[in-house]
Amino acid sequence: MKRTRSQANIVHVLKSLTHPISAQDLYIEMKNRDLGLGLATVYRSVTFSLR
Repeated sequence: MKRTRSQANIVHVLKSLTHPISAQDLYIEMKNRDLGLGLATVYRSVTFSLR
């Protein structure tokens, strides 16, 4: 299945981190990098990635 742009951004951020991160902290990190995503989008993308 093809990734959306949001999912690709999330994967990029996760790969750049050196420590585990919660979905809530990932959401904050995305906001800090001006990659505005909703919290629900972050949760959906993380859940999608686990499948």
